[in-house]
Amino acid sequence: MSNVTQSSASGIPLDNAKEAVRMSEAYIDATLRISIAADSRAMQLSGMTATASTALLVFGLTSLYNWTTPNDVFAVASFTASGLFFVALLFALWAASPRAMGTAGTPVKNWSTEELTGDLVAPLISQAHIYSKQADENLMVLRRNALRIRATLLVLGATPGLSAVAAWLRHAYANNLWPF
Repeated sequence: MSNVTQSSASGIPLDNAKEAVRMSEAYIDATLRISIAADSRAMQLSGMTATASTALLVFGLTSLYNWTTPNDVFAVASFTASGLFFVALLFALWAASPRAMGTAGTPVKNWSTEELTGDLVAPLISQAHIYSKQADENLMVLRRNALRIRATLLVLGATPGLSAVAAWLRHAYANNLWPF
């Protein structure tokens, strides 16, 4: 029987241990790819929300100070939308912020002499368990950042309605439309 297929003292064939590590590495790699794609989406949202927040702030200031007749209703709506876009920007940046992620591979300095010279099955299975733990940690990071992106989208979705309400409230206040 060749060394490749021999069973170790644990009874696990070497080929099975190698396959467990290979599959674990593939899973870790997939979580990293998903993370990179999520970061890309978060950065795209960041760029869009930063641009919109700035443009709305400038529009609000322009409606107050550069129009022949200042329009505080437009200003309130613009400032409200600008502020909400800024909040969305913060959530998106938070989702894309640097964080630790588990990666495949182990430096040789982490291997003991016994692992390097002895039965290979035990260190491979140990490595597969390490990968499993890293994958769980990667998934936890992905879930947390997904919640941040959902918060970004929630704020973005609420912005038009909240800005309209703010503008209406300003209009009602300016025109004494309050019933109390």
